[in-house]
Amino acid sequence: MKHAPKHLKGIIKGSYAMMHFKKGWCDHIGNSRVAFSWALLFNVLAVPLSVYVLPSANVPEEALTTVDQLLLKGVMIPLVALVVLALAACHRRHHKFALIYAGITYVGFVIALVLWGVEAVMNLYNHSLYAQDAPMLAYSLLVGAVLWMIMVIAFVFKTALEIGAAMSLLMASVLLFVLIAGQLLLQMTLFG
Repeated sequence: MKHAPKHLKGIIKGSYAMMHFKKGWCDHIGNSRVAFSWALLFNVLAVPLSVYVLPSANVPEEALTTVDQLLLKGVMIPLVALVVLALAACHRRHHKFALIYAGITYVGFVIALVLWGVEAVMNLYNHSLYAQDAPMLAYSLLVGAVLWMIMVIAFVFKTALEIGAAMSLLMASVLLFVLIAGQLLLQMTLFG
């Protein structure tokens, strides 16, 4: 625990480097159990935050209960970890799993913070970023955030696994597909 400030400083530097597509992010975060532990802690803490801050559905009748949302997002954490491990193992670099998982977590965390900030501003004007009647600027922001996330996650795969751009983009797309479609499939299976 006494090294926590040093690790948090490395996480902030690494996240900054990732967002600016600098290869040095790997050195800041480190490829260790500590990096994985911090990323897992962030993911576990993000579950209740995302349930209470982000809307689950635009139509109240389609919304899951709070317990169901917590369960669904809790199941997604090990599922995403398994997908990241499988993608790293495809290139025989499963030892880079902690680094990749940490990088993806911090990318998602930074983008989620930006979207939460925009959602908070829109709530001041009685709008939602995720509503059907959201302004065109909100839709542009969401599309931009998704594209930015794909690019940065692809960069994480590319630099951590030392693979080509096309393969890293494919891996990032697979991961985001699992995140989105996997959550919807689990929702239909468990609570449909």
